[in-house]
Amino acid sequence: MKTFQQAAYSDMVSKITDGTWKPQERITEAKVSKELGVSRGAVREAMFKLVGEGLLERQPGVGCRVTNLTMKDFEEIFLLREAIEGMAIRIASQRATDYDLVILDQKRQLTEHLISVGDMERSSETDTEFHAQIMALSGNKTLISVWHSYHKRLFAYRSLFPIVIFTAEDHRTTIDEHRSIMDQLNARDPDGCEQVLRKHIRNGFAKLVAKFNQSNAL
Repeated sequence: MKTFQQAAYSDMVSKITDGTWKPQERITEAKVSKELGVSRGAVREAMFKLVGEGLLERQPGVGCRVTNLTMKDFEEIFLLREAIEGMAIRIASQRATDYDLVILDQKRQLTEHLISVGDMERSSETDTEFHAQIMALSGNKTLISVWHSYHKRLFAYRSLFPIVIFTAEDHRTTIDEHRSIMDQLNARDPDGCEQVLRKHIRNGFAKLVAKFNQSNAL
């Protein structure tokens, strides 16, 4: 069972990542306590954690506001993601069982099916689950903890950049790259795994930047 602080934290993360709370919106203990029906103490602890994760920022004389992430922030996050997931897949390539890889490939196939039927929202979710499973297969608790921390910030781009829309073709490219990742994992090649995964993440960031620049040019 979640503690009040954990419940407040989960609810606050959801409000940031789904866009309910907008970038630079002022967030106060009193407001959140009343809205969520929990104590100000529980809210204070949750806010402290969110500041540490970069989802909220403290401003003198104001309190906390929802962080306004820039493309520079996303570049830094993607660089971190490339390093963390690159290390994790190296470990996973040597640690995962054949059965683990079968289960992982089922997630890849599910994503491909969802794309084929045009369910882009769900395919985006299973894409994230595919990467989460790779992290889990590394068995490295520190890498997994860092991954979860920055992934919350990545989800925020849905509200920060609602005009950025990935097409079916973009998703198909992702699936091709996931196939390459699976090929290297099945070959148990740590260097190959890291290379294709890092390339996949770099391509993802490049697509995000290109889409954002195109929308600004309209």
